[in-house]
Amino acid sequence: MTRALIRTSSGVLSVVLLVAFCSIAQENTEGRKRIRAIDALVGQWTVSVEARLSAKGPWENSQGSSDIARTTGSTILEEDFTGTREGRPFQAKCLLAVNNLTLKFQRIFADSEHGALIDNEFSVENMRMPATSTSWDVTGRAKYARISGGTVNNLTLPPVASFAAPSQDNARAEVINAEYHFAEMASTMNTKEAFLSHLASDGIVVQKGELVNGQEVWNGRTPNATLLSWYPTFVDAASSGDLALSTGPWEFRKTRQDSIASAFGQFVSVWKKQADGEWKVAIDIGISHAQPTSWETPLPRIAAEKKPDSQLEKPTTHSSVNSLVQLEKTLAGQYELEGHNALKKYLSGQARIFRPDSFPAIGAAAFTMVSSNKGLPFEPTYAFTMIDGEISGSGDWGFAYGNVVMTTQKGDKQEAVKAAYMRVWKKNSRGTWQVALEVIAL
Repeated sequence: MTRALIRTSSGVLSVVLLVAFCSIAQENTEGRKRIRAIDALVGQWTVSVEARLSAKGPWENSQGSSDIARTTGSTILEEDFTGTREGRPFQAKCLLAVNNLTLKFQRIFADSEHGALIDNEFSVENMRMPATSTSWDVTGRAKYARISGGTVNNLTLPPVASFAAPSQDNARAEVINAEYHFAEMASTMNTKEAFLSHLASDGIVVQKGELVNGQEVWNGRTPNATLLSWYPTFVDAASSGDLALSTGPWEFRKTRQDSIASAFGQFVSVWKKQADGEWKVAIDIGISHAQPTSWETPLPRIAAEKKPDSQLEKPTTHSSVNSLVQLEKTLAGQYELEGHNALKKYLSGQARIFRPDSFPAIGAAAFTMVSSNKGLPFEPTYAFTMIDGEISGSGDWGFAYGNVVMTTQKGDKQEAVKAAYMRVWKKNSRGTWQVALEVIAL
């Protein structure tokens, strides 16, 4: 696939290209016939997109919704996307038609950050690629889940809720909703009841750098007038839909009447689907940092398919975590020799790094952090010890957690700090495990 990227500050060039594109599409009767073959794309969709500007650039994640309709005398499919890209507000418009010379699909894509992008030979299959595929385009991969609308050969397509939604997409929607329910319960009732209701029976939390059973910790606490509030800005799930990750900002108020928060940070939670179809938190871990100067965009709620009990998919997990155990041992050994610079070779393009007293580093910023030590309160050596972990039923997504001792040299003395850590591992399109997230919590 050949692509040309055109950056413009005014957007005038983008408009000229779009007008020219429309004219070409209108002239070709054969192209008009061919574009009817992709009428299935017409309708409303929830969208999850990974994209980068070059084959070696950092991956960026976009989440939102798209409305695809026929325009310009039914010769063009026009898509309007609204959502976020790496937490930033993001809008895009795409025009899809048939080149009258090659009779191949062609696309012009203009967005709020990059100007116009031309796909000279666009494959519509990129818009509905199965999660297990290894043939993604090197600069873009997307998953579309239908909300409503659409026609194929003049037959109306019902909303996707009438069918079995893809496990990964539905899991992500369910976890977004579960996270909001969790936060709302903490706000309307109290934090204790919220945690006891949403933690798994063996769910793990961090207390003074120690990983402990969350139910036991919260059962021993007394409800008070404090307020812990949060919302999700990023959610990811295994393709099998049995494990998921959520993260976002939190803030703490000493009383519910306080207008100004006294503490800030980021939470990271791994959710696990239970036998009854409900999601529970398997591990909740996070960091504190200074008050942010800007606020991340909350994820929109997404309608999830609700199945009757008789149709619930039984969650399955991989029978062995041996591959993760070996990865953790190898990475731990390299950490001791190289410090956190050892992590660089394992990071995915969209990796998220969370460190005490630092703002999250995402994508390119994560590579910068692990390459330069910038953004860290100290430059310690690390000794990681894995306690446990789990791999999804699809075998492409897993998490590991344990203890880490960070040792710093102060003059002629060494100071050791004990903390907890958690990593999320994901397989890339080549089947190689990569670190999608790492958090160290004091």
